[in-house]
Amino acid sequence: MSNSISIVPLSPKTLDVYVRVGRKAYEQHYLDVWENRDASSYVQSSFSVKAVGDDLKNGKNGLFVIYLEKTPVGVLKIVVDQPVASFGAKEALLLEKIYLLREHAGKGIGKTVIQFVVEHAGQLGKKAIWLDVMDSSPAFRFYLKNGFVEVGRKNLDLPGIKQNESGMHILMRTL
Repeated sequence: MSNSISIVPLSPKTLDVYVRVGRKAYEQHYLDVWENRDASSYVQSSFSVKAVGDDLKNGKNGLFVIYLEKTPVGVLKIVVDQPVASFGAKEALLLEKIYLLREHAGKGIGKTVIQFVVEHAGQLGKKAIWLDVMDSSPAFRFYLKNGFVEVGRKNLDLPGIKQNESGMHILMRTL
């Protein structure tokens, strides 16, 4: 399966694809954590053309479109130089987003994306990868199966998020 999965750096030409797929994938998985299923503030700050364009210009972000064959099925965002636990900024990388369209979950794509991020982090000389995952997310078990361990907890502080859905695990994988 991994031969048919490609992870392509975002370019100005594919910005609209990233926005469309990222927005759809997020809304498929996470609307229930928002009051009145209204995630518009988060979606606007993460998946508007302006927000993604600004992320693309920032030299610390790596943005990618995930393809299965030639079909875009997800998005990936990593942020370099982000400290975690006992690792300083130069040693760690934040895996900020992996969002896959619901109809493509469970096909091994996420595992391939994690392998890509591990290889990318290694090429950058990083010693750790970390991420936040919601308490209620099935992705929590996925990350644990892929070598991540819990190193902390926090609560999201976003307007409109349901209070009982704001808990987050901070997970890390050392390289």
